[in-house]
Amino acid sequence: MTTDPEDPRARAPRGAGDAAEKGAQASPPRLEDLIRQHRALDEQLIEMARRPGLSPAEQVEEAMLKKRKLWLKDRIAALRSTA
Repeated sequence: MTTDPEDPRARAPRGAGDAAEKGAQASPPRLEDLIRQHRALDEQLIEMARRPGLSPAEQVEEAMLKKRKLWLKDRIAALRSTA
């Protein structure tokens, strides 16, 4: 089963607001926003890597963050190639 990173249940980086939750219509993400989200995920993953060990739940979270980060990287590359 593949997880869709745009699924509202997918975890967003800390501090990232969700326009759908605020009742606003979602607009296409801007390149700068995607880059910011990618960097935020990178920081979270670096923080997790500093810990001596991760609980099973944290390991699942780490895997989800890595998938989201990779998905964002692909979106960034796609936007850059069309610009």
